[in-house]
Amino acid sequence: MIKSGFECETWNRLDQNCNLKSGWRQNKFCQQACFDIGLGYDGDDCSNSSPSPSPSQSTADVSTIVELIEAQVAKLELSIESMSDEVGQFNELLGTLDVDELCDTQR
Repeated sequence: MIKSGFECETWNRLDQNCNLKSGWRQNKFCQQACFDIGLGYDGDDCSNSSPSPSPSQSTADVSTIVELIEAQVAKLELSIESMSDEVGQFNELLGTLDVDELCDTQR
């Protein structure tokens, strides 16, 4: 975190990460600081430890972001495909209508 301008011990969002986020659990970022606020990692006893490395934009974090983006893109593609099918069905229905008959009923 020091690389990104923050220190584990004073970062105001630490309680939203630590053992609550998978990327943090995998890398044990801010291990001592997380332990100190009661959000330590499973199996850790940091009662007499030195600080652990601060988080950076790790490959695991990037992979997670990419997976989330790909899932959203897939959902959008399905929505677009569904809308395209509906437009096609609507156009087919319009092609079967007798416009003159429809206009006569409106008068």
